[in-house]
Amino acid sequence: MTAASFKLRYALAAFAVVLFAAAAVGALILLRQQAANHQLGALAEQATHASAQSELASRADSLAARAADSIAGAVRAGDSSGMVRRLQPFLDDPTVSELTISGLAGRELFRWQRAGAPDPGVLHAHASAPVRTYMESIPGAVTPSTLATLALDLEQPTPLGSVGGRLEAAGAQRIGITALLGLMLAGAVALFAGFLAWRAIAALQRPVGALIRSAERIGQGDYTRPVEVGPRGGLGDLEQALERMRGRLRQSTINKGYLHSVLNSMTDAVFVTSPDGVVRIANTAACKLLGYAEEELINRSILAVLDERDRADFDLLRAAQETRELVVRTRAGQTIPVSFTGSRIDSDDPQFQGNIFVARNLTDRKRAERRIRYLARYDALTKVPNRMQFHHVLQQTIARAALGTGDRGAVPGHGPLQGGQRHLRPRRGRSGAGGARRTADARGTGGHHRRPPGGR
Repeated sequence: MTAASFKLRYALAAFAVVLFAAAAVGALILLRQQAANHQLGALAEQATHASAQSELASRADSLAARAADSIAGAVRAGDSSGMVRRLQPFLDDPTVSELTISGLAGRELFRWQRAGAPDPGVLHAHASAPVRTYMESIPGAVTPSTLATLALDLEQPTPLGSVGGRLEAAGAQRIGITALLGLMLAGAVALFAGFLAWRAIAALQRPVGALIRSAERIGQGDYTRPVEVGPRGGLGDLEQALERMRGRLRQSTINKGYLHSVLNSMTDAVFVTSPDGVVRIANTAACKLLGYAEEELINRSILAVLDERDRADFDLLRAAQETRELVVRTRAGQTIPVSFTGSRIDSDDPQFQGNIFVARNLTDRKRAERRIRYLARYDALTKVPNRMQFHHVLQQTIARAALGTGDRGAVPGHGPLQGGQRHLRPRRGRSGAGGARRTADARGTGGHHRRPPGGR
């Protein structure tokens, strides 16, 4: 037996089993639907009778109450002709079959009954209502008083036709047509689908599975394993195209893991943002600098890492084209001065467009600058201000004195003030005290202070 004949026999056997199962299920559904239609018809008929009976009873109560109210005055006056005249509209109603008025002692005051025997299958409803009027039983107090009782009978024919029978007939007709069409369509579709499946599964199952696994590896960034390429024709061309794509990607593409390794190896903080300034990537140095985890920085604005004083004048487009000094705020609230360098990322693909910012910590450099300025004006051993500090404080004092006398253009003996000398202010603290002492000594000697031999 060849493989083709085996597959054909297997497909035919499977088709026969499926078709038989479909027929059995269809027959079972048909029987259950017929039973459901019969039950639904019975329930519908019961509901129709119950609804009609309820409506008839409500109408009987309403008519009895209205008739009792209409004859209250005539009963109180004992006017029989008045009772008949007031009851005539109710007696003309074709559904009223009997009307009786009985006194309190049981004496029958009025009785009317429609001639002829009632038809079989009609609906009956009985209702009674007291005939009341307001009487002054106690001087000055009016209370309701019952004078008689009015009884009323209504008859209404049953709705024609059987609702249940009509529902069952219509449901059976629809089920028969639907079942026949469903079986025919199911057989045709099953035959065609079985033929196509027999042809396609055998030819595509193995190569499609291999292609799926290769595509998943390439999608995950694994370009090292080659694609299994079969003979040309069928899926062979697709496999060769996928292999060529894998080779080109391996030569020209940097995967995400390699990019993260490069960024995390940098000692400066790096932020890659979208064109509107939303952080997409933050390297390890950025996380250590700010005290945040990478997940906490991603999808936040680059403005969120800056100090509040630098946010107002921060322009994203300008910052992406220059280097400037800014202050960032860490998660603990500490402020750190940084050199903030930005550059734009230009790409034809919108998803790769954005900006890249590099933040270098300037804390050590700022500390060194302050140390250099201090050593330029103070003795490193004695902490005493040196000559440069003395001249600096002296110039500040002379400039302040000139501003106090109103001469803002020149200082006697020193010529025009240079740039910032007009707005200099003396330092306070230890340097200010030393400078003040040296200024006082200079004034006491008429500005010709000389150091003693060997003195500082």
